Amino acid sequence: MSKTNHMLRIVAAAGVATSFALTAMTWAQTAAPATPAQPAKGVAPTPSAAPTKSIDPAQPDTAPKPGFIPGVKQPEAIQLEKSQHDWGEISDRKPVDYDFTVKNISEETIKISIAASCGCTVPVVEKNTLAPGEVTQAKARFDPKGRSGTQTKTVTITVTDPTQKYASQSIVLTSTVKALVMLDPPKVHLPEVDHRNGATAKLTVSGRKEGFAVLSVESNNPAVTTKIGEPKPGDVGGEKLTTVEIEIEAGKGANIGDVMAQLMIKTNDDRVEPFPVMVSAQIVGTARANPGNVFLRVSQPSTPFTTQVRIDSRNGTAFKIRGIDVDTASSMSLATDVMPGEGGKYHMLTLAGMTPATPGYIQGTIIIETDVDGGETLRVPFTASIRNPAPPRPQAAATVPGQPTTAGVKKNAGVQTSGAARPVAAPAVPTKP
Repeated sequence: MSKTNHMLRIVAAAGVATSFALTAMTWAQTAAPATPAQPAKGVAPTPSAAPTKSIDPAQPDTAPKPGFIPGVKQPEAIQLEKSQHDWGEISDRKPVDYDFTVKNISEETIKISIAASCGCTVPVVEKNTLAPGEVTQAKARFDPKGRSGTQTKTVTITVTDPTQKYASQSIVLTSTVKALVMLDPPKVHLPEVDHRNGATAKLTVSGRKEGFAVLSVESNNPAVTTKIGEPKPGDVGGEKLTTVEIEIEAGKGANIGDVMAQLMIKTNDDRVEPFPVMVSAQIVGTARANPGNVFLRVSQPSTPFTTQVRIDSRNGTAFKIRGIDVDTASSMSLATDVMPGEGGKYHMLTLAGMTPATPGYIQGTIIIETDVDGGETLRVPFTASIRNPAPPRPQAAATVPGQPTTAGVKKNAGVQTSGAARPVAAPAVPTKP
């Protein structure tokens, strides 16, 4: 080996060693925290810059809004004539009004809105934008229909522009509603009424008119009948009124099942229009169905379903099922089957079929004839809501930074891949030596 070549190798080796040393120094400077410079003796240290606030977009902004300081009362821009108004005793048949003014007492133009605490109270204001010192008219109307006793409502006027700069103002509206006619109870329900005997209930109608009377009661269901009693003096809520008792009879000779009726009551008080009262009754016999109403737990078109109903007797005696019929739309395909239980004391009825091909609301009735007490017939209604299934949501493919995506690229027709999908390899991340 020549002397020249030997010297070149020594220089090259020294260069490689220097390169490794420089690389090591670079990594050390990157990993180790910087040591603050120490001030020279006799020289005052330089104050560091104030730390900056870290802003996290995921955290809500809790900074106070302009013009709003927590714990400090806001200035007023609205002046009202008074903050409370009492209508006193009013009838329940006619709305009452309260007219008032709203004045802008601030030194700038404002916009206002007005709202009430209840839907029975409707406030309106003539102008929503008021210049400094300007006054506008406003009104609050309260409808007492269907209400009785002490009523308290609130109307609030709010400055919407400038936002949250000025305090809102409110008016409290009070009244004592004296209903011309009152009902006790407001609606009637008779549970488990035997279809052979029926059942009765009482409805009391009270009126303020002198010589008050109930002229007529009309029922829209022949299974519910009424009888009007004579007017009598009575005490209602500490007041001396005239009361009339109405006897309601329901269920005698009616079909087993639920009965609904509307009674239209007319009185001799010309200020009160005829008003309705709802009556419901649950008509039962010795035989009973559980559940009494069936909701099919299937909601898609052209889907098979199966549901069961247990038929038994209230006194625990054995009985037979004479026949079963299903009353429903012709678009449904249905079948029924009955299996007797222990000693014929109960029977399990199965209703199976296919939902219609078109969406919609379906309903029907299972009519079950028994030999209980000479022949009781049960009517079990069933319902279902059929709707098309929601389309599947498209799933976005996972992407990896630096990798090309297939968005907008169409697959070749007729080309099908086979085998397990291969995961996308993430790009290599360099590690520190």
